[in-house]
Amino acid sequence: LANTIEAEVGYRIPGKFSITANAYSINITDPIVYLADEANGIYTYTNSGRTGSIGVDGVARFTGKWGNLQLQYSHYHRFLVDNGLLPHIRWQNHLRVRLL
Repeated sequence: LANTIEAEVGYRIPGKFSITANAYSINITDPIVYLADEANGIYTYTNSGRTGSIGVDGVARFTGKWGNLQLQYSHYHRFLVDNGLLPHIRWQNHLRVRLL
């Protein structure tokens, strides 16, 4: 079972600049997980706890006669809850710059 909530907003000045922001939460209950015990040659699938991710993303695009510049930023974390225990939450950040 999966539950997803997402919202996105944006603003654009035609031909020059646009910006968007996105926030999301994805929760999956009883995901199918592949387990490998190579020492004993046992390979199996099982349902395991809960997994998902939450985060925010932002994109800014600049357009000029020289081309396009795109800046993307993501701030999120992924999690796996097994046996009711939530592991340490480690946020991840990514910044990407592209000149097209």
